[in-house]
Amino acid sequence: GRHTEGVIASLVGTVTSGHLYVKVLQAIFTITESPRASLIIFVILSVFIYASFFVFVREPYTVIGRRMYLEARTYEKIPFHHVFHLKHARRWFRASLCAIYADFLYALWFFTIAGAFIKRYSYYQVPYIVAENPDIKPREALALSVAMMDGHKMECFKFELTFFGWLALGLVTGGFSNIFFYAPYKLSVMSEYYALVHD
Repeated sequence: GRHTEGVIASLVGTVTSGHLYVKVLQAIFTITESPRASLIIFVILSVFIYASFFVFVREPYTVIGRRMYLEARTYEKIPFHHVFHLKHARRWFRASLCAIYADFLYALWFFTIAGAFIKRYSYYQVPYIVAENPDIKPREALALSVAMMDGHKMECFKFELTFFGWLALGLVTGGFSNIFFYAPYKLSVMSEYYALVHD
């Protein structure tokens, strides 16, 4: 009822206003009684939580999202339990490892002028490749993506430029259109592009 809504609203307000971080710091300080130690522990804890989310949630669901769109090309209906495909296949961590490996190498290439552009598109198909073959090893996924995108990198870049209008609309709508229109539309289109390059 209203009490529940009030509690949820209070919690959301606490998180968005930054009060939650202050309360966590205060809780750590009551244990350590040292401002410096409390800050160090807070930073380490924050990095650990973000890294855990990145490894166990963001990266696997990047792959799962691609798989769902690839399945949608073939099947009229996709069962909800397919969202947990990687878990059922016991390949959750391997899929994450492939994506992290690609991200890590791209981060290294990002410090070069050409690499930041070229490698983005060389590794572009990694999530799709892993989505189709969760058993694949990280190096194999990258090698296959590089081979697939050979001769297609500039083409893919120009293709992505066609979405610029959607990005502009996202800025105007405060990101609303990105969530409900642009992101699903781009995933659908790029899944078709992956299928085209794959063939």
